[in-house]
Amino acid sequence: KYNPNMEPTSPSQLPHKPSRKQAIAFFIFTLILAVGVVTWVFFVNKGTVSVDGAKPFNIKIGTTEISCTSPPCSLRLAPRSYNVVLSKKGFYDDLKNIKIKLWGEEKITADFKFIPTYKELGEIVLPVSDAPLRPPFLERKKFENFPKDVKQTKFSQSGDLALITLGKELYIYYVADRAVDTIDLKPETAADWLGDKIIYLEESEQKHLLKLRDGKENKLLASFERPLKNPTLFGSPDGKKILLSENSDEKYFYYIVDTEKRSRKRLEISASAHNPKWAGDYMIFEEGDGVAKKVFAFNPEDSKKINLLADSSENVIEIKKDVLIFISGEKRDSEMANLGPSISEALEQAAKDTSSIIKKISSWFVTEFNVQTGKSKMLIEIPTAEGKSLHRLTADPNGKKLYLDMDGALVEITLEFQAYVGK
Repeated sequence: KYNPNMEPTSPSQLPHKPSRKQAIAFFIFTLILAVGVVTWVFFVNKGTVSVDGAKPFNIKIGTTEISCTSPPCSLRLAPRSYNVVLSKKGFYDDLKNIKIKLWGEEKITADFKFIPTYKELGEIVLPVSDAPLRPPFLERKKFENFPKDVKQTKFSQSGDLALITLGKELYIYYVADRAVDTIDLKPETAADWLGDKIIYLEESEQKHLLKLRDGKENKLLASFERPLKNPTLFGSPDGKKILLSENSDEKYFYYIVDTEKRSRKRLEISASAHNPKWAGDYMIFEEGDGVAKKVFAFNPEDSKKINLLADSSENVIEIKKDVLIFISGEKRDSEMANLGPSISEALEQAAKDTSSIIKKISSWFVTEFNVQTGKSKMLIEIPTAEGKSLHRLTADPNGKKLYLDMDGALVEITLEFQAYVGK
């Protein structure tokens, strides 16, 4: 055994001292090992996530966050599962879960949903009070050559034509041509638009004949073997069906006419149902009045009745197939916990800083309802001063904006982000 206090007696008793070559070799080996570990951890033991979407947006994975301005954007990650947060200003975050595999590529696309926004645009300006509450009629002060003292105006679905009652005659006004033409129907005739064609009831020999005016030709659609009492016509937006109501001592009876099948039938709904309107493929009715008022949608195809929490039938529209949007005084959200942003707090705070303080705020809720799934989600909360109510919910032609009449003030709701080119 080696004793440091003793003089070495042989070379085997001396401590080993590596040679210069051995030290260099050991250093090189250690360096190669370190480089290998680093290469494996940071370069080789990786997979890739590629994210596409409407630019610009941010990608956050763990503590790593990057801004993606030229999608698709890629990140290299160690193989395992990750929670990904994709965010974009003015949109709800899109949350995704991914699993990265060694040397693999995971491709995902951001699905950003626009956060609805609300603003008041001041006093409503329309060429006539009955004009559709949407572009191109908004902010248009008058129609050229439009007759004065018009009693009533009914616009076609497209808004290109108007049926007007003036004195003891009916006229058609052509919006694009700014021209007026007479029509040989009596002012008291029950008439409406079916697409861009006029439908009307003609009384003949104690019968009521439902006819379609197609150019100069009048086509018979259905006949009723007795005169109908106080009849009203409602043409469907798709131009295929006609709802006919009869009012007898505040009891209502409804018939549906299918213009393609040339058939008609009486609807099996309550005689107290009133204020009907079309909302896409559905008919909307009210029952009761005041606090007890109920609103429901009726599907003429299967006679299914769907109760809605809408405040009135006029504030129900179909935004896309089987998806209704309505105004409600009650928050209803069965799809998400808190989808709709509330701006009441911001308005209350702003009111405190002005001389015209809003003393009390009440809220209306714009709700989206999927008829097929029965699920609803609150899109936005609209605070209003006490006593204010909302009327004439209308969608613009592309469905990206909604318009409301708030007791004479125009309310605009933006549902979907619109990209603007240029300035």
